[in-house]
Amino acid sequence: MSKCKILVLQPWCMYSSPLAIISRVPPCVKQTFPCAASPSQYKYSLHINCGGKELNISGDGKYEADRELRGASMFYLGHNWAFSSTGNFIDNDIDADDYLVTNTSALSIVSAIRAEFFTTNRISFLCLTYYGLCLMKGNYTVSLHFAEIIFKNDRSYYDIGKRIFDVFIQGELELKDFNIEEAAGGNGKPIVKNFTAAVTRNTLKIHLYWGGKGTTGIPARGMYGPLISAISVVPIHVDRFS
Repeated sequence: MSKCKILVLQPWCMYSSPLAIISRVPPCVKQTFPCAASPSQYKYSLHINCGGKELNISGDGKYEADRELRGASMFYLGHNWAFSSTGNFIDNDIDADDYLVTNTSALSIVSAIRAEFFTTNRISFLCLTYYGLCLMKGNYTVSLHFAEIIFKNDRSYYDIGKRIFDVFIQGELELKDFNIEEAAGGNGKPIVKNFTAAVTRNTLKIHLYWGGKGTTGIPARGMYGPLISAISVVPIHVDRFS
């Protein structure tokens, strides 16, 4: 098996100096994912319930389930999307890490239906990347749903934990040192961050990266890293023949 093929099969993580690393990557890894579908089968939207079961949300349609349990170093391919996860919580003295986390906080300001987004979320030690595949070329609104469901306001050590990570879309830094709790105004409060992204080669990349900031041992080890609840991608303008 060639060097390129080995690298493609492994999840790729963007570290703090991505430009320096990209210069050493074989050309095949820099390419977008190939799409075997014909242009008439390309998609123009994407909905994922990150870490959760399949949901039907009025006005949005079906959010696909994302229940893959692995996450230390893996690549998962769905129907027209994929994700890679990199990193192991080696400091928590647990042999089998959980990459799906269950809500421990009381949610506020959220409907009963959308509360399902925050029942189980996906987490990663270092980096988590979602890919929209076989999308029509054009401009999209990318909505990322978050809620801090691990740290909670109960006047304990769980109240002083801080989760800080970066968000990249199509390789561009969109959120630097993003703290879900601060952005939402508290733990257990959902927040949606909306972005505009251009898809030019039929692939959309959403990358969450933990750069070592925030707390790592409070309230307990293995509770840091990027966390996400759901992803929605809808078209602003697409080329239906692309």
